[in-house]
Amino acid sequence: MKKKRFGFDLDNTLINYSQSTIEFCKINGLQTYETLKDLRNKIKFEMADDESWQSAQAWIYTEGLNYADLTDGTNDFFKLLSKHGFEISIISHKTSHTQIKYGNQELHLRTIEWLSSRIASKYFGLKENTYFEPTKISKIERIRDLNISYFVDDLKEILEDKSFPKLTRKYLLSTEKIENLSKEIKSVPDFKAISTDLNLHI
Repeated sequence: MKKKRFGFDLDNTLINYSQSTIEFCKINGLQTYETLKDLRNKIKFEMADDESWQSAQAWIYTEGLNYADLTDGTNDFFKLLSKHGFEISIISHKTSHTQIKYGNQELHLRTIEWLSSRIASKYFGLKENTYFEPTKISKIERIRDLNISYFVDDLKEILEDKSFPKLTRKYLLSTEKIENLSKEIKSVPDFKAISTDLNLHI
């Protein structure tokens, strides 16, 4: 029998950066944005300032991690998946360090330590089942190589990529209504909605 494997993106899927974003805006004298997505849209797209966006990311993924929270319902969902025999993996597009001009700060170990203090280890081996990939393409290849049955991400472009494995069921984590979403992708506001969709019960 094929093993059931559930894969998770990391940033903005398992890690909620709302407080980090608010703190970043406060420190830098910016209008307050409550989500990293809104901050990205403002800096990277509206202001067309990619360098400032990279600088913002460098702070949020290092010092800003101290203000971040585990997404609501994460441990409850992991407990439910574990009970129903799912293997759990985290697959993230994250480089090993920030750019040299932003301090060349280590990211992977910092993130693992943050997760270890918040995710119950009895549900899965965190270190051996967390994969950091340097590119979006290698992230998708990892999803394929691990034969992930279900994958949840906050980025539509990952799930819609032509190379994304066809047999992996795709969930887009978003509280907003997404226009022109592929029929192969199910938009969900939280992990509880995925539990309902898969008919998983305690």
